[in-house]
Amino acid sequence: MYDLNKSEIMELFHFDTAARVISEAYVASSIGHVQTGDVVHLRFPESNGIAI
Repeated sequence: MYDLNKSEIMELFHFDTAARVISEAYVASSIGHVQTGDVVHLRFPESNGIAI
């Protein structure tokens, strides 16, 4: 496991590449080329100590 600080992450992160592949993922999903699992809802009896 790597433990990176913010400057190391920023050095390794390529915004243009990330924006492109995120866009490609949305397009692929919209035309049915992506397999995803079912939506799962988890219910919690309390939220921050308050019954819901």
